[in-house]
Amino acid sequence: MISKKIIRMALIAIIVFVNIGCDQVSKAVVRTTIPEGKTIEVLSNYFVLLKAENTGAFLGLGNQFTGILGIVFLLVLPLVFLLGMLLYVFVDEKMDRGTMIAISCIIGGGMANLYDRFIYGSVTDFMYIDLGFLHSGIFNAADLSITFGFLYIIIMGWLAPKEVRV
Repeated sequence: MISKKIIRMALIAIIVFVNIGCDQVSKAVVRTTIPEGKTIEVLSNYFVLLKAENTGAFLGLGNQFTGILGIVFLLVLPLVFLLGMLLYVFVDEKMDRGTMIAISCIIGGGMANLYDRFIYGSVTDFMYIDLGFLHSGIFNAADLSITFGFLYIIIMGWLAPKEVRV
């Protein structure tokens, strides 16, 4: 019989690889079908597709880093952080299923963007939301995975019963 631990580890790996796969497929389609400077309206001007290469991290942070500084801050540190999270999610057997899925999504999204940065030198972003009062930066499927994971963890932490301190 397969142990719960092996099933849990397989589920984590599947979630990570599905996140990476979905992100990489969507980016491959964008790279081959959307020319630079072209905007495709999906829902009027509220949700559009456009290709942008991000040489930095979240919202372009760190795009000024070059050479060894860029390698350390945009490749090495994120890789160490993601591997640490992967080890944590594999080892902590008391973690609830929702948190395990959320962390696995963060890892998958982070690895997908890290793969882009390593292979292409930049991350392909292609979705933009503009609701007038609220608008996003340009993002990709990996960013959605990362955002989902963090929001889930924050909301569940906020909703969790608080310990009474005396």
